[in-house]
Amino acid sequence: MLDGKPAAVLYRWKTAGEKRPQTFTCPWRNYTVEDVRVLTDANVTINRRADGYSVEAAVPLATLGFDPQPGKTYKLDLGAIFSDATGTNRALRMYWANKATGLVNDVPGEIMPSPALWGSATVSGGPAR
Repeated sequence: MLDGKPAAVLYRWKTAGEKRPQTFTCPWRNYTVEDVRVLTDANVTINRRADGYSVEAAVPLATLGFDPQPGKTYKLDLGAIFSDATGTNRALRMYWANKATGLVNDVPGEIMPSPALWGSATVSGGPAR
């Protein structure tokens, strides 16, 4: 949530393109991500129910600078950060491939990439739309 609305934020740790650096800090260290931006063309919807919620997000691949090629394998990870009951603090980080995500009290450590712990996916079929 950002300003009371669902939002998608893109973090590019290294980029040859435009840079909008953001430094994440805690009392004992800091880490700078080269490009951090709110994706204005992402469509994010939260569907709340009595027993939970679901999140749907659609982001144009061009916005991500990603042109997947059929048959090619890519390293990746997908995840979510869950808040505490008040919605004001991180309580759980859960990712598809990287299971070493127990850290929720060190913002620089939470933002540092761990590509050695990512999984891989192969694109199948025709061109992505």
